[in-house]
Amino acid sequence: MVATEAIGSLDDPHVELGPLLGERQGDQPTGKPATDDGDVAGESLWHSHCDSRNVARCKRSGRSWNTPQTLAGAANLPDLRGWLRYTAGMLLAILAATLVMSLIVGVRYLIVSGAFAAATRVKHPGLYDGLTPQIRREIGWSLASAVIYGVPAGVVAWGWQNLGWTRIYTDLQSYPLWYAPVSVLLYLIAHDTWFYWTHRWMHTPRAFKLAHAVHHDSRPPTAWAAMAFHPIEAITGAVIIPLLVFLIPINIGCLGLVLAIMTVMGVTNHMGWEVFPRFMWNGPLGAWLITASHHQRHHDLYRGNYGLYFRFWDRLCGTDKGVGDFVKAHAQARVRRRRVGGGVAGAAGGGGNE
Repeated sequence: MVATEAIGSLDDPHVELGPLLGERQGDQPTGKPATDDGDVAGESLWHSHCDSRNVARCKRSGRSWNTPQTLAGAANLPDLRGWLRYTAGMLLAILAATLVMSLIVGVRYLIVSGAFAAATRVKHPGLYDGLTPQIRREIGWSLASAVIYGVPAGVVAWGWQNLGWTRIYTDLQSYPLWYAPVSVLLYLIAHDTWFYWTHRWMHTPRAFKLAHAVHHDSRPPTAWAAMAFHPIEAITGAVIIPLLVFLIPINIGCLGLVLAIMTVMGVTNHMGWEVFPRFMWNGPLGAWLITASHHQRHHDLYRGNYGLYFRFWDRLCGTDKGVGDFVKAHAQARVRRRRVGGGVAGAAGGGGNE
C-alpha cells in the first residue's frame, strides 16, 4: 500500500521526490553527480540530462530546469534535429550533384558519339547499315555507364566545392605555367596505365565472361560503343579520374581538357575508320600513340593492344599487335548492305506480285 502510494505520488506535481527517495534536506538528488559548489558544468550536465530525459520529473523534483546554467549546458549538446536536417540536406546535395554529373556525362556521350556517327555516314556511307539493333544496345549500355560515371564525379565535385576536397585549383598562378601541360600529360599517363592493367585483367577468362564480353558484343564496334560497358567495367573506369584529383594538382581548365581527350579518343577508337592524319598512326609518332587503327586490331583479335592513349605498356609487356586496318569491317559492311538491299528488293518484288 505504501509502495503504491509512493509510485502514484510520482504523478502528483505537488509532491516532492526528495522525501520519497530518502533524501535529506540539502542532500544531492539521487543520481545527480556530486560536484563542487562552483562546478557549473556538473550542474548544467545534471539539468540538461533531466531536461532531455524527463522535463516533467525535473519540475516535480523542485530542481530548476531552465536556469542559465542549464540552458548553456543544453546548448552545448548536439542538436539532433539540426544534425538530421544538415545530414539530409547534405545527402540531397550530393545526390543532386551525382545526378547533374551523370546528366553531363550522358549528354556529352550523345553529342560526341552522335557527331562522329554523323561524320561516319558522310565519310563512309553505309558503314553502319544493318547494325541498328547493335547500336541501340550500345547506347543503352553507354547511358547506364554514364550514370555510374556520374556517382564518384558528383561526390568529388560536391566535396571540392563545399569542403575543399581534391587538389583542383582555379587560379593558373597557383603553379608555374609550365606545370599546366605537364599536369595534363601526367593525368593521361596515369589514366593510360590504369586502363591498360584493368583492361588486360578484363581479358582474363572469368572477368571477360562476367563483364567485358558486353563491350566486345559490338562486332564491329561503332562510334556509339565508346561507353558500352557492363556495370563492373564501368566502375573500374569511373573511379580513376576522381582518384587522381586527390593526388595530382591540376587546374580546372586542364582537367576539362583531360576529360575532352578521354571522350574523343574513346569514341574515335571505336568508330571503324581512321579520323586522324596518317602520320599520327603510321609514322614515328604512331609508334607510340593509339588511334582507331591500333584499337581496331584489338577488337579483331580479342587480345593485345590493351592501351588507351599510348603504346608504351603494350610494347613493354609484349602485348602490342601492331596497327591494323579496316578492310574486314568495311567488307562486312558491304555484305550487310547487300543483305539489306536484297531484303528491301525482295519485299518490293513481293508487294508487286500481290
